[in-house]
Amino acid sequence: MQATFASVFRELLRVDEQGVATRRRALIGQVGASHESKNLVDKFVKARLMVTGRGKDIAPTVEVAHEALLTYWERLAEWIKEWRDDLRLRDQVDAAAKEWQHQNQDPAYLWLHERLQPVYAMFKRLSIDEDDMKEPLKTFVSPESKRLLQELENPQTSHYRRAEIGDRLNQIGDPRFGIGVNKGDTADRLGPHSPREGGAWRTERHL
Repeated sequence: MQATFASVFRELLRVDEQGVATRRRALIGQVGASHESKNLVDKFVKARLMVTGRGKDIAPTVEVAHEALLTYWERLAEWIKEWRDDLRLRDQVDAAAKEWQHQNQDPAYLWLHERLQPVYAMFKRLSIDEDDMKEPLKTFVSPESKRLLQELENPQTSHYRRAEIGDRLNQIGDPRFGIGVNKGDTADRLGPHSPREGGAWRTERHL
């Protein structure tokens, strides 16, 4: 039930840099993606805690009925307090993904491994599943190691760049099972490369 509650309200709230939560309108299909979440939304609408409407493209929408509920509805207020930092990070990474898309998907705007680790942890706490993600967010949060391996597969990647990639994978962990990368950009088959221990969010499904 906690996961369903989170999956519904994470789409209906935004948190600013000061930590203040406000409501936002979302598509019903986005909020009630699963059978459980749809039933929960229906119950909240019947209880007049949520209201439905129509967006600019005539798609059905839903939002919290009154912004005062974010403070006076005890259960929701406690959830916001508990997940305030995660909600703020969720909004930050979503904005960063849109900016990356606006900048013609310039790789310079992508977040590196170290900055993505807290994002993956946030996704788990808020029960955000990769399969439910939309673009450009889904590609934006793809692990840096995956992007680097894609570069290695490109025959046009220079030897100098391959050496850089080898050093970087050695630093953050090569996700390929049984492969480490030495400074000469050659594969060392030493078993799972230890930096992978920290793991990225659902790395195995990305690669």
